Amino acid sequence: MMGEVKCPRCGSGNVIGYRGEWECMDCGYKFRLSRTLEEASKPSLPIRGAGYHVVKPSSVLGKGIWITIAIVLLILGILMGVGIGLMRAPLKPSTTTITKLFTKSITLAKTIHPLTVTSVCTVTKFATVVMTKTVTVTTTPKPPPGCEITSAKVVMKSGIPYLYVKFKTTVTASIKLIGPDGEEKSVDLVSPEETATYLRMSRYGETPLPGKYKVILRSLFGKLAEKEFEFTRYNVKATKIEFEKEWHEGLGYGSLTGVVIYLTNEGDLPTYVIKAKVVIDGDMKTVSIYSRPVPPGTSSLKISVLASMKPGSYTIEVTLVNDEEKEIAAIKGTLTFP
Repeated sequence: MMGEVKCPRCGSGNVIGYRGEWECMDCGYKFRLSRTLEEASKPSLPIRGAGYHVVKPSSVLGKGIWITIAIVLLILGILMGVGIGLMRAPLKPSTTTITKLFTKSITLAKTIHPLTVTSVCTVTKFATVVMTKTVTVTTTPKPPPGCEITSAKVVMKSGIPYLYVKFKTTVTASIKLIGPDGEEKSVDLVSPEETATYLRMSRYGETPLPGKYKVILRSLFGKLAEKEFEFTRYNVKATKIEFEKEWHEGLGYGSLTGVVIYLTNEGDLPTYVIKAKVVIDGDMKTVSIYSRPVPPGTSSLKISVLASMKPGSYTIEVTLVNDEEKEIAAIKGTLTFP
C-alpha cells in the first residue's frame, strides 16, 4: 500500500507511530521518517460530501499557535499590571508587637468509666504576654516645722527604768527609743497637746545597756526630729550600814534580824541588786534579794538576816551583787550585844 510505513530493520509493517517517532512491534526498533513520508503515511480525511468537512493540518496548527500566543500575552499583561500596581501602592507604616511566649506544662487527670482508670496527660499551653513597664513617681511631703526633741533623763517608774523625753510636735506622731544595740526598746503615740513622754529602757530587773540611745519623732510626713542621748554607767557606793537587832534579857543572848544599807548611785544608769554576801566574824552566808532597783541618786536597801548572838562585839561586812553578777558595793560595820 502506498504510504505504508515499514520497519527499516526487519521490514515488518507492524509499526506504531506517535509524534513523528515509530516503533516496530516485532523487533522493537525505534526510528523517525522524513516529513514527506510521515505526511503520506497519515490516514486521509473524510470527504466533504459524506457529511464531513476537511480540516487542513496547517490551519489547525496555525490557530493553536495564535491561541497560545494570546494566552501568553494575557498572562504577561496581568503580571505586569499587578507589578505596576504593587509599585504604585503606598507603603503603610508597620506596627511591631513584642511578645514573649511562655510554655507551661499542666497535668490533667481524667477518669474513664466504667473501668475507673485514671490517665494522666500533659497539656502544653502557649500564652502571649505583652510586657508593660509602669513607673511610679512618689513624692514625699515636707515635714511641718516646729517639731523637735529637747531633753531626756533617766527616771524610775514602778522599779522600771524609763527615759523621760521632752519634745515639741505640731502633728500627731510616734516617738520611739532605739538602744545602743540597735534594737527598738519602746514606742509611744503623742499629739500636739503633749510635751513629754516616758520611753522604757529595759525590763524590770535588767540593768540598761550603757551607750547612745536614739530618740526618733516620726509621722506620716516622715521623720520630724531625731536626737541621741548617751549614758555611761552606774556607780554605786554604800555610805552607811545599820543593824536591826533584839536583846533577850532573860535568855542572855541577842538576835540580828536585818541590815539596812544606804546607797548613792553617782552614775547615770540604774542597776538591780539580786543578792548580798553577809560575813559575820568570818562566817559568810548568801542572802537572795528579789531584784531591788538602785536608781541614780540616793536610796536604801534592807537585807533580812537572822542570827543569834551572845554578848559581845561583832564585825559584819556586806557585799552587794547585781543582775550582771558584779559586786557593785561593799561596807563594814560593828554590832554589839547587849
